[in-house]
Amino acid sequence: MHKTALLAINYGVQAKTLALYLGVPEWKAAAIINAHKAAYFTYWNWAEENVAAAKERGYIETFFGWRLNVEHAPFNTILNFPQQASCAEVLRAACVELCDRGWGSYLAAPHHDAIYMHVPIELAEEAKRALEESLIQAGDAVMDDPDFRLRVDSDIEPYPGHYVDPDGAALWKIVGEFFQWSEVLNSNQEAAHV
Repeated sequence: MHKTALLAINYGVQAKTLALYLGVPEWKAAAIINAHKAAYFTYWNWAEENVAAAKERGYIETFFGWRLNVEHAPFNTILNFPQQASCAEVLRAACVELCDRGWGSYLAAPHHDAIYMHVPIELAEEAKRALEESLIQAGDAVMDDPDFRLRVDSDIEPYPGHYVDPDGAALWKIVGEFFQWSEVLNSNQEAAHV
């Protein structure tokens, strides 16, 4: 419940919607939102000033210049833009860095806040280090704050395993059966997913 509330509040949720998410009365959801805004008043002052400045300017942009015209954008879109767009820039910069380091042909997919690589098993540890270093370097570039450093958690999943998010396991099984991926996987050489 706390994680749901925190994420929703940061995205600008209102009490009525939060009450539905949490299964609590609307007055309790409003109290949770107000408590969050009181506890994190420095963040909320910054966020609301950021939204006001964007509306006055007509746009909001990231550190590297990714711009959003806010003329018709709702409050929540503007509120959420710095976090989402900056995270997207970290992901993009990390992928570019991995390509510059010679790992481009092993990139399998960027996904929300992760990068997947498919490498020969003997390169797995080296790929893991390169991935972690690239994400940290990208975070340093985007945040431009020496006091802030990304924490990166990466794993190696040797063949025939692969990463499965518990929330998506049932859907993964359906899709895998439809495409008969188990037959394809059984024919692959030994590899690892990072």
